[in-house]
Amino acid sequence: MFNKLILSGLATIFPLMSGANAIPVSNHSHSLVAQAQSTNVSDQELEKFAKIILEQAKLAKKTQDMMVTVLQREGLTQKRFREIAKQQSNSNSQAAEGVTSEEMQQYKQALPKIKSITETYKEKLQAMVKSEGFSVKRFNEIAIAVEDDKSLQTKITKMLGLPQ
Repeated sequence: MFNKLILSGLATIFPLMSGANAIPVSNHSHSLVAQAQSTNVSDQELEKFAKIILEQAKLAKKTQDMMVTVLQREGLTQKRFREIAKQQSNSNSQAAEGVTSEEMQQYKQALPKIKSITETYKEKLQAMVKSEGFSVKRFNEIAIAVEDDKSLQTKITKMLGLPQ
């Protein structure tokens, strides 16, 4: 439950885009893991972190809904958009195998809109992090520490009033 909350949106929104950059919360490098293990996280930081996580989940849901609407208007499903995006990132040619010209046109119409929504999401998420007094780096350090430490997860779960 906890990891799902932290990663909500990031896990569902960003796989939709190939090459989208986000505030990384998972897939951390070994140097960040080592750094996080020695990171002390105060209760005040945990409270701010929990607040950001709740707001991020709401923002992620809203962003996801906006992306779905764009794709529906263009006549694509999320699954098909991801398939075409994956083929495009794996291929140097414009013609993706198994993609009709109509689907490619729909994809090309949707892509800039999806990128714009994604950029707005990232900007809002970064602003949210900064508004609570964190740098993106510190937020990520805390996210990694929480991901790796059951006692921190328990504290945040209690702060959020979630079942354990």
